[in-house]
Amino acid sequence: MRQKQRFALLKHAGHPIKEDHFDLVIEGFILKGEEQKSLMKFEADKIIRVIEEADYRGNVRERYLTYEGVMDGSRGSVMRIDSGEYSINEQGEFVFEGKQMNGRYTLSLRKLA
Repeated sequence: MRQKQRFALLKHAGHPIKEDHFDLVIEGFILKGEEQKSLMKFEADKIIRVIEEADYRGNVRERYLTYEGVMDGSRGSVMRIDSGEYSINEQGEFVFEGKQMNGRYTLSLRKLA
């Protein structure tokens, strides 16, 4: 297994143009030749053992691993549902170690136009 990274699962509500959804924020891998980690955000309508049709929404600030509250720019609010560490096993599965997200998950990405 690869090195453990941090994650947070946020419930994002009250966005003016999007339905309520989950934001899965994960620490990324060290980028080529850089000593900096990226923090990636995926949006999903529901999360079971398969994080279904998650849309990659770019990198976000590290504060979102611990932030709860009103978002800047009238983008609603977020509430942290879970947080902890994760790793990726040899089968490419995410292995989460949180209170609610605990165990092996797969990430199903949806191609955006």
